[in-house]
Amino acid sequence: MNDLTTGRAQLARAKSLLEERRRLMAMPPAEALTRILDSPQPAALVHAFPEQDLHLLIRQLGPRDALPLLALASYRQLTYLVDIEVWEKDRPLPRAATHWLDLIFRADPDHMLSWVLKEKALFMEWYLYKHLDMTLREHDQDPSEIPGDFVSFDETLYFRIRSRPRGESQGEEDPAYARLVQGFVLKFLRRLADRDYMRYHQLLLEAAAVLPAEAEEEALRQRNVRLAEKGFLPFDEAVGIYQPLDADRLRPLPEPYRRGEALAELQVTAPLYPVKVLEAGTLLEKALSLVDDPAVAGRIQAELAALCNRIAVADQLTVDGPDDLIALARKAHGYLTIGLEHLAGEGQRARAGRAAEALVRYGLEQIFRLGYGRALKLQWRARRWLARSWFTARNRGLAFWGEHWMGVLGGLLLKRPRYYDNYREGTLYREFESTEDTRRTDAVLDEITAVDALLEAMDPTLPDLSGDQLLTWKNLLLTGWARHWLGLEASAEPIEVERFAPFFEALFGRGDSPSESSADRTETAMKTAFLNWLAACSGQPAEKISAELGPTLEALFAELEDEYGRVSSGDLDARYVPHFLLK
Repeated sequence: MNDLTTGRAQLARAKSLLEERRRLMAMPPAEALTRILDSPQPAALVHAFPEQDLHLLIRQLGPRDALPLLALASYRQLTYLVDIEVWEKDRPLPRAATHWLDLIFRADPDHMLSWVLKEKALFMEWYLYKHLDMTLREHDQDPSEIPGDFVSFDETLYFRIRSRPRGESQGEEDPAYARLVQGFVLKFLRRLADRDYMRYHQLLLEAAAVLPAEAEEEALRQRNVRLAEKGFLPFDEAVGIYQPLDADRLRPLPEPYRRGEALAELQVTAPLYPVKVLEAGTLLEKALSLVDDPAVAGRIQAELAALCNRIAVADQLTVDGPDDLIALARKAHGYLTIGLEHLAGEGQRARAGRAAEALVRYGLEQIFRLGYGRALKLQWRARRWLARSWFTARNRGLAFWGEHWMGVLGGLLLKRPRYYDNYREGTLYREFESTEDTRRTDAVLDEITAVDALLEAMDPTLPDLSGDQLLTWKNLLLTGWARHWLGLEASAEPIEVERFAPFFEALFGRGDSPSESSADRTETAMKTAFLNWLAACSGQPAEKISAELGPTLEALFAELEDEYGRVSSGDLDARYVPHFLLK
Protein backbone atom coordinates (compact mmCIF):
# COMPACT_ATOMS: atom_id res chain seq x y z
CA MET A 1 0.00 0.00 0.00
CA ASN A 2 2.83 2.38 0.90
CA ASP A 3 4.60 1.56 -2.36
CA LEU A 4 1.40 2.31 -4.32
CA THR A 5 0.91 5.62 -2.51
CA THR A 6 4.54 6.57 -3.07
CA GLY A 7 4.31 5.69 -6.78
CA ARG A 8 1.19 7.83 -7.19
CA ALA A 9 2.85 10.75 -5.43
CA GLN A 10 5.93 10.47 -7.63
CA LEU A 11 3.81 10.33 -10.80
CA ALA A 12 1.79 13.36 -9.66
CA ARG A 13 5.03 15.23 -8.92
CA ALA A 14 6.44 14.29 -12.33
CA LYS A 15 3.27 15.49 -14.08
CA SER A 16 3.42 18.75 -12.16
CA LEU A 17 7.02 19.26 -13.31
CA LEU A 18 5.96 18.43 -16.90
CA GLU A 19 3.31 21.15 -16.86
CA GLU A 20 5.83 23.61 -15.46
CA ARG A 21 8.32 22.64 -18.18
CA ARG A 22 5.68 23.26 -20.84
CA ARG A 23 5.08 26.73 -19.47
CA LEU A 24 8.81 27.43 -19.31
CA MET A 25 9.42 26.25 -22.89
CA ALA A 26 6.72 28.65 -24.08
CA MET A 27 8.38 31.65 -22.37
CA PRO A 28 11.20 33.83 -23.64
CA PRO A 29 14.50 32.25 -22.47
CA ALA A 30 15.45 35.03 -20.02
CA GLU A 31 12.00 34.91 -18.41
CA ALA A 32 12.19 31.12 -18.16
CA LEU A 33 15.57 31.34 -16.40
CA THR A 34 14.19 33.83 -13.87
CA ARG A 35 11.21 31.60 -13.16
CA ILE A 36 13.45 28.55 -12.67
CA LEU A 37 15.71 30.36 -10.23
CA ASP A 38 12.70 31.72 -8.32
CA SER A 39 11.26 28.22 -7.97
CA PRO A 40 11.25 26.71 -4.45
CA GLN A 41 13.23 23.75 -5.81
CA PRO A 42 15.19 24.98 -8.84
CA ALA A 43 17.47 21.93 -8.97
CA ALA A 44 14.53 19.52 -9.14
CA LEU A 45 12.99 21.59 -11.91
CA VAL A 46 16.22 21.67 -13.95
CA HIS A 47 16.75 17.92 -13.45
CA ALA A 48 13.24 17.33 -14.79
CA PHE A 49 14.28 18.76 -18.16
CA PRO A 50 15.23 16.14 -20.76
CA GLU A 51 18.79 16.71 -21.91
CA GLN A 52 17.75 17.98 -25.35
CA ASP A 53 15.37 20.58 -23.91
CA LEU A 54 17.94 21.88 -21.42
CA HIS A 55 20.54 22.06 -24.18
CA LEU A 56 18.15 24.13 -26.30
CA LEU A 57 17.41 26.50 -23.40
CA ILE A 58 21.13 26.95 -22.68
CA ARG A 59 21.78 27.71 -26.34
CA GLN A 60 18.89 30.19 -26.47
CA LEU A 61 20.15 32.00 -23.38
CA GLY A 62 23.75 31.95 -24.49
CA PRO A 63 26.23 29.79 -22.56
CA ARG A 64 27.53 32.62 -20.37
CA ASP A 65 24.04 33.73 -19.33
CA ALA A 66 23.15 30.10 -18.65
CA LEU A 67 25.78 29.55 -15.94
CA PRO A 68 23.08 29.18 -13.22
CA LEU A 69 21.56 26.32 -15.22
CA LEU A 70 24.96 24.65 -15.65
CA ALA A 71 25.45 24.86 -11.89
CA LEU A 72 22.12 23.07 -11.31
CA ALA A 73 22.40 20.52 -14.13
CA SER A 74 22.71 16.83 -13.33
CA TYR A 75 25.70 14.71 -14.31
CA ARG A 76 23.58 13.17 -17.07
CA GLN A 77 22.68 16.57 -18.49
CA LEU A 78 26.27 17.82 -18.38
CA THR A 79 27.48 14.67 -20.13
CA TYR A 80 24.93 15.13 -22.91
CA LEU A 81 26.00 18.75 -23.31
CA VAL A 82 29.63 17.73 -23.79
CA ASP A 83 28.65 14.84 -26.08
CA ILE A 84 26.86 17.28 -28.39
CA GLU A 85 29.05 20.38 -28.18
CA VAL A 86 32.58 19.00 -28.01
CA TRP A 87 32.53 16.43 -30.83
CA GLU A 88 32.70 16.89 -34.59
CA LYS A 89 31.55 13.63 -36.17
CA ASP A 90 33.95 11.08 -34.63
CA ARG A 91 36.57 13.52 -33.30
CA PRO A 92 36.62 15.39 -29.99
CA LEU A 93 37.67 19.04 -30.37
CA PRO A 94 40.14 20.23 -27.69
CA ARG A 95 39.28 23.90 -28.14
CA ALA A 96 35.54 23.30 -27.83
CA ALA A 97 36.25 21.14 -24.77
CA THR A 98 38.17 24.01 -23.16
CA HIS A 99 35.29 26.41 -23.78
CA TRP A 100 32.60 24.19 -22.25
CA LEU A 101 34.66 22.75 -19.40
CA ASP A 102 35.62 26.29 -18.37
CA LEU A 103 31.97 27.36 -18.38
CA ILE A 104 30.89 24.36 -16.29
CA PHE A 105 33.78 24.98 -13.85
CA ARG A 106 32.89 28.65 -13.49
CA ALA A 107 29.25 27.74 -12.83
CA ASP A 108 30.12 25.50 -9.85
CA PRO A 109 33.72 24.27 -9.38
CA ASP A 110 32.94 21.55 -6.85
CA HIS A 111 29.99 20.22 -8.84
CA MET A 112 32.18 20.13 -11.93
CA LEU A 113 34.97 18.26 -10.11
CA SER A 114 32.55 15.65 -8.82
CA TRP A 115 31.09 15.16 -12.29
CA VAL A 116 34.52 14.81 -13.91
CA LEU A 117 35.83 12.31 -11.37
CA LYS A 118 32.70 10.19 -11.50
CA GLU A 119 31.59 10.42 -15.16
CA LYS A 120 34.34 11.94 -17.32
CA ALA A 121 37.68 10.78 -15.95
CA LEU A 122 38.82 9.21 -19.24
CA PHE A 123 37.79 12.28 -21.21
CA MET A 124 39.60 14.56 -18.75
CA GLU A 125 42.77 12.48 -18.98
CA TRP A 126 42.68 12.88 -22.78
CA TYR A 127 42.05 16.61 -22.39
CA LEU A 128 44.98 17.10 -20.01
CA TYR A 129 47.23 15.06 -22.29
CA LYS A 130 46.36 17.52 -25.07
CA HIS A 131 47.15 20.57 -22.97
CA LEU A 132 49.93 19.63 -20.54
CA ASP A 133 53.63 18.85 -20.68
CA MET A 134 54.60 16.99 -17.50
CA THR A 135 57.76 15.89 -15.73
CA LEU A 136 58.69 14.31 -12.40
CA ARG A 137 61.54 15.73 -10.31
CA GLU A 138 63.85 13.03 -9.06
CA HIS A 139 64.49 12.94 -5.33
CA ASP A 140 68.06 14.18 -5.78
CA GLN A 141 67.30 16.65 -8.55
CA ASP A 142 67.58 20.37 -7.85
CA PRO A 143 64.30 22.23 -8.54
CA SER A 144 66.28 24.85 -10.44
CA GLU A 145 66.94 22.28 -13.14
CA ILE A 146 63.21 22.25 -14.01
CA PRO A 147 62.39 24.88 -16.69
CA GLY A 148 60.97 28.04 -15.21
CA ASP A 149 57.63 27.85 -17.04
CA PHE A 150 56.73 24.55 -15.31
CA VAL A 151 54.36 24.72 -12.32
CA SER A 152 54.15 22.40 -9.30
CA PHE A 153 51.99 22.24 -6.21
CA ASP A 154 54.25 19.79 -4.40
CA GLU A 155 57.72 20.27 -5.94
CA THR A 156 57.55 16.72 -7.25
CA LEU A 157 55.09 16.66 -10.14
CA TYR A 158 55.60 19.57 -12.54
CA PHE A 159 53.45 20.57 -15.48
CA ARG A 160 53.40 23.24 -18.15
CA ILE A 161 50.14 24.36 -19.80
CA ARG A 162 50.31 24.45 -23.57
CA SER A 163 48.95 27.49 -25.41
CA ARG A 164 47.62 25.25 -28.21
CA PRO A 165 46.50 21.59 -28.05
CA ARG A 166 49.12 18.91 -28.61
CA GLY A 167 49.10 17.63 -32.17
CA GLU A 168 47.44 20.73 -33.61
CA SER A 169 49.13 21.97 -36.76
CA GLN A 170 51.41 24.90 -36.23
CA GLY A 171 50.03 28.30 -37.10
CA GLU A 172 49.47 31.72 -35.71
CA GLU A 173 48.90 31.52 -31.97
CA ASP A 174 45.56 32.62 -30.55
CA PRO A 175 46.25 34.78 -27.45
CA ALA A 176 42.62 34.61 -26.30
CA TYR A 177 42.64 30.81 -26.34
CA ALA A 178 46.04 30.74 -24.60
CA ARG A 179 44.64 32.86 -21.76
CA LEU A 180 41.47 30.76 -21.54
CA VAL A 181 43.27 27.42 -21.33
CA GLN A 182 45.92 28.74 -18.93
CA GLY A 183 43.27 30.08 -16.57
CA PHE A 184 40.96 27.06 -16.68
CA VAL A 185 43.55 24.27 -16.37
CA LEU A 186 45.44 25.97 -13.54
CA LYS A 187 42.26 26.67 -11.54
CA PHE A 188 40.92 23.18 -12.16
CA LEU A 189 44.11 21.42 -11.04
CA ARG A 190 44.55 23.71 -8.01
CA ARG A 191 40.98 23.00 -6.90
CA LEU A 192 41.41 19.26 -7.42
CA ALA A 193 44.70 19.19 -5.52
CA ASP A 194 43.15 21.06 -2.58
CA ARG A 195 40.17 18.74 -2.56
CA ASP A 196 41.81 15.35 -3.13
CA TYR A 197 45.58 15.37 -3.57
CA MET A 198 45.83 11.64 -4.28
CA ARG A 199 43.21 11.88 -7.03
CA TYR A 200 44.99 14.92 -8.46
CA HIS A 201 48.28 13.02 -8.57
CA GLN A 202 46.60 9.97 -10.14
CA LEU A 203 44.83 12.04 -12.81
CA LEU A 204 48.03 13.75 -13.94
CA LEU A 205 50.06 10.54 -14.05
CA GLU A 206 47.34 8.78 -16.06
CA ALA A 207 47.09 11.76 -18.40
CA ALA A 208 50.83 11.59 -19.03
CA ALA A 209 50.49 7.94 -20.07
CA VAL A 210 47.45 8.37 -22.32
CA LEU A 211 47.50 6.81 -25.77
CA PRO A 212 45.42 9.46 -27.55
CA ALA A 213 44.06 7.24 -30.34
CA GLU A 214 42.87 4.59 -27.87
CA ALA A 215 41.44 7.19 -25.49
CA GLU A 216 39.51 8.88 -28.31
CA GLU A 217 38.22 5.54 -29.59
CA GLU A 218 36.95 4.50 -26.16
CA ALA A 219 35.43 7.93 -25.50
CA LEU A 220 33.70 7.74 -28.89
CA ARG A 221 32.34 4.27 -28.13
CA GLN A 222 30.89 5.44 -24.81
CA ARG A 223 29.44 8.55 -26.43
CA ASN A 224 27.82 6.55 -29.21
CA VAL A 225 26.18 4.22 -26.68
CA ARG A 226 24.74 7.17 -24.76
CA LEU A 227 23.51 9.01 -27.84
CA ALA A 228 22.07 5.91 -29.51
CA GLU A 229 19.46 5.85 -26.75
CA LYS A 230 18.27 9.25 -27.99
CA GLY A 231 18.25 8.44 -31.70
CA PHE A 232 21.83 9.45 -32.50
CA LEU A 233 22.65 6.20 -34.28
CA PRO A 234 25.88 5.58 -36.21
CA PHE A 235 25.77 7.21 -39.64
CA ASP A 236 25.37 3.97 -41.59
CA GLU A 237 22.29 3.14 -39.50
CA ALA A 238 20.88 6.67 -39.22
CA VAL A 239 20.88 7.18 -43.00
CA GLY A 240 18.29 4.41 -43.25
CA ILE A 241 15.70 7.04 -42.33
CA TYR A 242 15.87 8.12 -45.99
CA GLN A 243 14.99 4.69 -47.33
CA PRO A 244 11.60 5.24 -49.04
CA LEU A 245 8.60 3.20 -47.98
CA ASP A 246 5.33 2.65 -49.82
CA ALA A 247 2.02 2.70 -47.97
CA ASP A 248 1.33 -0.98 -48.68
CA ARG A 249 4.56 -1.93 -46.92
CA LEU A 250 3.77 -0.21 -43.61
CA ARG A 251 3.78 -2.58 -40.67
CA PRO A 252 1.74 -1.93 -37.48
CA LEU A 253 3.69 -1.52 -34.25
CA PRO A 254 3.33 -4.25 -31.62
CA GLU A 255 0.04 -3.93 -29.76
CA PRO A 256 1.55 -3.24 -26.28
CA TYR A 257 3.70 -0.49 -27.76
CA ARG A 258 0.73 1.06 -29.57
CA ARG A 259 -1.29 1.13 -26.35
CA GLY A 260 1.61 2.72 -24.45
CA GLU A 261 1.99 -0.11 -21.93
CA ALA A 262 5.10 0.25 -19.76
CA LEU A 263 5.66 3.70 -21.36
CA ALA A 264 3.99 5.90 -18.77
CA GLU A 265 7.32 7.49 -17.88
CA LEU A 266 7.69 8.90 -21.40
CA GLN A 267 4.85 11.32 -20.86
CA VAL A 268 7.03 13.19 -18.35
CA THR A 269 10.53 12.57 -19.74
CA ALA A 270 10.09 13.07 -23.48
CA PRO A 271 11.70 16.24 -24.91
CA LEU A 272 9.35 19.10 -25.75
CA TYR A 273 11.46 21.06 -28.25
CA PRO A 274 10.25 19.22 -31.41
CA VAL A 275 6.62 19.84 -30.42
CA LYS A 276 7.32 23.43 -29.33
CA VAL A 277 8.18 24.51 -32.88
CA LEU A 278 5.30 22.57 -34.48
CA GLU A 279 3.41 24.84 -36.87
CA ALA A 280 -0.24 25.28 -35.93
CA GLY A 281 -2.88 24.12 -38.39
CA THR A 282 -0.87 21.36 -40.07
CA LEU A 283 -2.29 17.87 -40.24
CA LEU A 284 0.48 16.64 -37.93
CA GLU A 285 -0.40 19.23 -35.28
CA LYS A 286 -4.11 18.37 -35.49
CA ALA A 287 -3.40 14.63 -35.30
CA LEU A 288 -1.16 14.99 -32.23
CA SER A 289 -3.85 17.01 -30.47
CA LEU A 290 -6.27 14.09 -30.91
CA VAL A 291 -3.99 11.53 -29.18
CA ASP A 292 -5.60 11.60 -25.74
CA ASP A 293 -3.69 8.77 -24.02
CA PRO A 294 -0.83 10.52 -22.12
CA ALA A 295 1.43 7.46 -22.35
CA VAL A 296 0.96 7.16 -26.12
CA ALA A 297 1.39 10.91 -26.54
CA GLY A 298 4.63 10.67 -24.59
CA ARG A 299 5.79 7.80 -26.80
CA ILE A 300 5.10 9.83 -29.95
CA GLN A 301 6.85 12.85 -28.46
CA ALA A 302 9.92 10.75 -27.63
CA GLU A 303 9.84 9.25 -31.14
CA LEU A 304 9.77 12.76 -32.62
CA ALA A 305 12.87 13.81 -30.66
CA ALA A 306 14.68 10.61 -31.66
CA LEU A 307 13.66 11.17 -35.29
CA CYS A 308 15.14 14.69 -35.24
CA ASN A 309 18.37 13.35 -33.76
CA ARG A 310 18.55 10.61 -36.38
CA ILE A 311 18.09 13.17 -39.16
CA ALA A 312 20.93 15.24 -37.67
CA VAL A 313 23.28 12.24 -37.89
CA ALA A 314 22.13 11.26 -41.39
CA ASP A 315 22.60 14.83 -42.62
CA GLN A 316 25.93 15.07 -40.74
CA LEU A 317 24.66 18.32 -39.27
CA THR A 318 26.50 19.99 -36.41
CA VAL A 319 23.87 21.54 -34.14
CA ASP A 320 25.28 24.94 -33.24
CA GLY A 321 22.20 26.59 -31.86
CA PRO A 322 18.40 26.84 -31.66
CA ASP A 323 18.07 27.57 -35.38
CA ASP A 324 19.60 24.19 -36.23
CA LEU A 325 17.24 22.41 -33.84
CA ILE A 326 14.26 24.24 -35.32
CA ALA A 327 15.39 23.32 -38.85
CA LEU A 328 15.63 19.65 -37.85
CA ALA A 329 12.20 19.67 -36.26
CA ARG A 330 10.70 21.46 -39.26
CA LYS A 331 12.15 18.88 -41.64
CA ALA A 332 10.72 16.05 -39.56
CA HIS A 333 7.34 17.79 -39.38
CA GLY A 334 7.25 18.35 -43.14
CA TYR A 335 7.79 14.76 -44.24
CA LEU A 336 5.58 13.44 -41.43
CA THR A 337 2.83 15.75 -42.68
CA ILE A 338 3.25 14.49 -46.26
CA GLY A 339 3.10 10.88 -45.04
CA LEU A 340 0.02 11.56 -42.93
CA GLU A 341 -1.72 13.41 -45.77
CA HIS A 342 -1.18 10.36 -47.97
CA LEU A 343 -2.54 7.99 -45.33
CA ALA A 344 -5.46 10.22 -44.27
CA GLY A 345 -6.78 10.63 -47.82
CA GLU A 346 -9.40 13.20 -48.76
CA GLY A 347 -12.24 14.64 -46.72
CA GLN A 348 -11.31 17.41 -44.33
CA ARG A 349 -13.63 16.34 -41.52
CA ALA A 350 -12.18 12.90 -40.93
CA ARG A 351 -8.59 13.51 -42.01
CA ALA A 352 -7.22 14.50 -38.58
CA GLY A 353 -8.79 11.46 -36.95
CA ARG A 354 -7.36 9.09 -39.56
CA ALA A 355 -3.97 10.77 -39.23
CA ALA A 356 -4.04 10.33 -35.43
CA GLU A 357 -4.83 6.63 -35.90
CA ALA A 358 -1.86 6.33 -38.27
CA LEU A 359 0.48 7.99 -35.74
CA VAL A 360 -0.52 5.48 -33.08
CA ARG A 361 -0.60 2.47 -35.41
CA TYR A 362 2.60 2.89 -37.44
CA GLY A 363 4.96 5.13 -35.48
CA LEU A 364 6.87 8.12 -36.80
CA GLU A 365 9.80 6.45 -38.56
CA GLN A 366 7.62 4.61 -41.08
CA ILE A 367 5.45 7.68 -41.70
CA PHE A 368 8.53 9.86 -42.25
CA ARG A 369 9.93 7.37 -44.75
CA LEU A 370 6.58 7.30 -46.53
CA GLY A 371 6.54 11.10 -46.78
CA TYR A 372 10.17 11.34 -47.85
CA GLY A 373 9.53 8.67 -50.46
CA ARG A 374 7.01 10.98 -52.16
CA ALA A 375 9.75 13.59 -52.69
CA LEU A 376 12.32 10.97 -53.63
CA LYS A 377 10.09 9.60 -56.37
CA LEU A 378 10.04 13.06 -57.93
CA GLN A 379 13.84 13.03 -57.91
CA TRP A 380 13.94 9.58 -59.52
CA ARG A 381 11.51 10.72 -62.19
CA ALA A 382 13.60 13.83 -62.94
CA ARG A 383 16.80 11.81 -63.20
CA ARG A 384 15.25 9.17 -65.45
CA TRP A 385 13.91 11.85 -67.77
CA LEU A 386 17.22 13.73 -67.73
CA ALA A 387 19.17 10.66 -68.83
CA ARG A 388 17.13 10.26 -72.05
CA SER A 389 15.94 13.81 -72.72
CA TRP A 390 16.42 15.95 -75.84
CA PHE A 391 17.73 18.63 -73.49
CA THR A 392 20.63 16.44 -72.31
CA ALA A 393 21.38 15.16 -75.82
CA ARG A 394 21.84 18.76 -76.99
CA ASN A 395 24.19 19.58 -74.07
CA ARG A 396 22.07 22.38 -72.67
CA GLY A 397 22.54 23.73 -69.13
CA LEU A 398 19.68 24.03 -66.63
CA ALA A 399 19.43 27.76 -67.44
CA PHE A 400 17.80 26.69 -70.73
CA TRP A 401 14.56 26.14 -68.78
CA GLY A 402 14.35 29.66 -67.34
CA GLU A 403 14.64 30.77 -63.73
CA HIS A 404 11.64 29.01 -62.19
CA TRP A 405 11.90 25.68 -63.98
CA MET A 406 15.67 25.67 -63.50
CA GLY A 407 15.11 26.19 -59.77
CA VAL A 408 12.63 23.32 -59.54
CA LEU A 409 14.92 20.97 -61.48
CA GLY A 410 17.95 22.07 -59.49
CA GLY A 411 16.17 21.24 -56.22
CA LEU A 412 15.25 17.77 -57.46
CA LEU A 413 18.78 17.03 -58.66
CA LEU A 414 20.43 17.77 -55.30
CA LYS A 415 21.75 14.82 -53.31
CA ARG A 416 18.52 14.92 -51.32
CA PRO A 417 15.58 16.58 -53.12
CA ARG A 418 14.43 19.97 -51.91
CA TYR A 419 11.54 22.27 -52.76
CA TYR A 420 12.26 25.42 -54.78
CA ASP A 421 10.80 28.21 -52.66
CA ASN A 422 12.53 31.18 -54.36
CA TYR A 423 12.89 33.12 -51.09
CA ARG A 424 9.17 33.25 -50.32
CA GLU A 425 10.08 32.09 -46.82
CA GLY A 426 13.61 33.47 -46.80
CA THR A 427 15.54 30.69 -48.55
CA LEU A 428 16.03 29.55 -52.13
CA TYR A 429 15.41 25.89 -51.26
CA ARG A 430 13.68 24.30 -48.32
CA GLU A 431 12.43 20.86 -47.39
CA PHE A 432 9.13 19.61 -48.78
CA GLU A 433 6.51 20.38 -46.15
CA SER A 434 3.18 19.28 -47.61
CA THR A 435 1.58 17.26 -50.36
CA GLU A 436 0.85 20.56 -52.08
CA ASP A 437 4.62 21.10 -52.42
CA THR A 438 5.01 17.74 -54.15
CA ARG A 439 2.02 18.42 -56.41
CA ARG A 440 3.40 21.78 -57.53
CA THR A 441 6.80 20.26 -58.23
CA ASP A 442 5.23 17.35 -60.09
CA ALA A 443 3.19 19.77 -62.20
CA VAL A 444 6.32 21.73 -63.19
CA LEU A 445 8.08 18.47 -64.04
CA ASP A 446 5.09 17.58 -66.26
CA GLU A 447 5.49 20.88 -68.11
CA ILE A 448 9.25 20.49 -68.53
CA THR A 449 9.01 16.94 -69.89
CA ALA A 450 6.16 17.93 -72.23
CA VAL A 451 8.14 20.86 -73.66
CA ASP A 452 11.22 18.64 -73.98
CA ALA A 453 9.16 16.04 -75.90
CA LEU A 454 7.84 18.78 -78.19
CA LEU A 455 11.38 20.04 -78.86
CA GLU A 456 12.53 16.50 -79.56
CA ALA A 457 9.76 16.14 -82.15
CA MET A 458 10.63 19.52 -83.70
CA ASP A 459 14.41 19.02 -83.41
CA PRO A 460 15.21 22.69 -84.07
CA THR A 461 18.65 23.84 -85.12
CA LEU A 462 20.20 25.71 -82.21
CA PRO A 463 21.46 29.22 -82.99
CA ASP A 464 25.09 30.19 -82.58
CA LEU A 465 24.83 32.92 -79.97
CA SER A 466 27.55 35.27 -78.83
CA GLY A 467 27.88 37.90 -76.16
CA ASP A 468 25.43 37.95 -73.26
CA GLN A 469 22.51 36.28 -75.06
CA LEU A 470 21.17 33.20 -73.30
CA LEU A 471 19.26 30.48 -75.12
CA THR A 472 16.09 29.32 -73.38
CA TRP A 473 13.20 27.15 -74.49
CA LYS A 474 11.03 30.27 -74.65
CA ASN A 475 13.20 32.35 -76.96
CA LEU A 476 14.08 29.25 -79.02
CA LEU A 477 10.40 28.59 -79.85
CA LEU A 478 9.24 32.21 -80.04
CA THR A 479 12.12 33.31 -82.25
CA GLY A 480 11.56 30.39 -84.63
CA TRP A 481 7.87 31.28 -84.83
CA ALA A 482 8.60 34.99 -85.37
CA ARG A 483 10.98 34.17 -88.23
CA HIS A 484 8.33 31.94 -89.80
CA TRP A 485 5.67 34.68 -89.50
CA LEU A 486 8.06 37.23 -91.03
CA GLY A 487 8.88 34.89 -93.91
CA LEU A 488 12.53 34.51 -92.92
CA GLU A 489 14.66 31.39 -93.19
CA ALA A 490 13.55 28.62 -90.81
CA SER A 491 15.90 28.79 -87.83
CA ALA A 492 16.19 30.47 -84.45
CA GLU A 493 18.95 32.90 -85.37
CA PRO A 494 18.58 36.43 -83.92
CA ILE A 495 16.35 38.88 -85.83
CA GLU A 496 17.15 42.54 -86.48
CA VAL A 497 14.98 44.76 -84.29
CA GLU A 498 13.65 46.66 -87.34
CA ARG A 499 12.58 43.42 -89.07
CA PHE A 500 11.02 42.21 -85.80
CA ALA A 501 8.79 45.30 -85.33
CA PRO A 502 5.88 44.22 -87.64
CA PHE A 503 5.59 40.87 -85.85
CA PHE A 504 5.66 42.63 -82.47
CA GLU A 505 2.83 44.96 -83.53
CA ALA A 506 0.79 42.07 -84.89
CA LEU A 507 1.34 40.07 -81.70
CA PHE A 508 -0.64 42.64 -79.75
CA GLY A 509 -2.97 43.69 -82.61
CA ARG A 510 -1.94 47.31 -82.44
CA GLY A 511 -2.90 50.04 -84.79
CA ASP A 512 -1.59 52.88 -82.67
CA SER A 513 0.88 53.24 -79.80
CA PRO A 514 0.19 51.06 -76.74
CA SER A 515 -1.96 52.35 -73.90
CA GLU A 516 -0.15 53.70 -70.87
CA SER A 517 -2.87 52.70 -68.46
CA SER A 518 -3.12 49.00 -69.29
CA ALA A 519 -1.08 46.38 -71.11
CA ASP A 520 -2.24 45.21 -74.53
CA ARG A 521 -3.42 41.61 -74.87
CA THR A 522 -1.99 39.13 -77.33
CA GLU A 523 -4.24 38.42 -80.24
CA THR A 524 -6.20 35.13 -80.19
CA ALA A 525 -5.37 34.69 -83.87
CA MET A 526 -1.65 34.91 -83.06
CA LYS A 527 -2.00 32.27 -80.33
CA THR A 528 -3.74 30.01 -82.84
CA ALA A 529 -1.00 30.71 -85.41
CA PHE A 530 1.66 29.76 -82.85
CA LEU A 531 -0.12 26.50 -82.03
CA ASN A 532 -0.46 25.64 -85.72
CA TRP A 533 3.22 26.40 -86.31
CA LEU A 534 4.20 24.09 -83.43
CA ALA A 535 1.98 21.35 -84.90
CA ALA A 536 3.51 21.74 -88.37
CA CYS A 537 7.10 21.69 -87.08
CA SER A 538 6.59 18.73 -84.73
CA GLY A 539 4.30 16.61 -86.90
CA GLN A 540 1.83 16.34 -84.00
CA PRO A 541 -1.87 17.30 -84.06
CA ALA A 542 -2.60 20.77 -82.70
CA GLU A 543 -5.22 19.22 -80.39
CA LYS A 544 -2.60 16.96 -78.78
CA ILE A 545 -0.21 19.88 -78.19
CA SER A 546 -3.05 21.98 -76.76
CA ALA A 547 -4.10 19.17 -74.41
CA GLU A 548 -0.56 18.61 -73.12
CA LEU A 549 0.76 22.18 -73.15
CA GLY A 550 -2.31 24.43 -73.19
CA PRO A 551 -1.80 25.97 -69.70
CA THR A 552 1.95 26.27 -70.32
CA LEU A 553 1.46 28.18 -73.57
CA GLU A 554 -1.23 30.37 -72.02
CA ALA A 555 1.19 31.24 -69.21
CA LEU A 556 3.84 32.06 -71.81
CA PHE A 557 1.55 34.52 -73.61
CA ALA A 558 0.49 36.03 -70.26
CA GLU A 559 4.18 36.57 -69.56
CA LEU A 560 4.59 38.35 -72.92
CA GLU A 561 1.63 40.59 -72.10
CA ASP A 562 3.04 41.45 -68.69
CA GLU A 563 6.55 42.16 -70.02
CA TYR A 564 5.83 43.93 -73.31
CA GLY A 565 2.16 44.95 -73.28
CA ARG A 566 3.06 48.58 -72.57
CA VAL A 567 6.13 48.69 -74.81
CA SER A 568 6.02 50.18 -78.32
CA SER A 569 7.98 48.60 -81.15
CA GLY A 570 10.03 51.80 -81.43
CA ASP A 571 11.32 51.35 -77.88
CA LEU A 572 12.51 47.75 -78.30
CA ASP A 573 16.10 47.11 -77.25
CA ALA A 574 17.61 43.69 -77.99
CA ARG A 575 19.34 43.69 -74.60
CA TYR A 576 16.03 43.80 -72.70
CA VAL A 577 13.90 41.34 -74.70
CA PRO A 578 14.87 37.90 -73.31
CA HIS A 579 11.82 36.16 -74.81
CA PHE A 580 13.09 36.71 -78.36
CA LEU A 581 16.56 36.57 -79.86
CA LEU A 582 17.13 40.00 -81.39
CA LYS A 583 20.12 41.93 -82.67
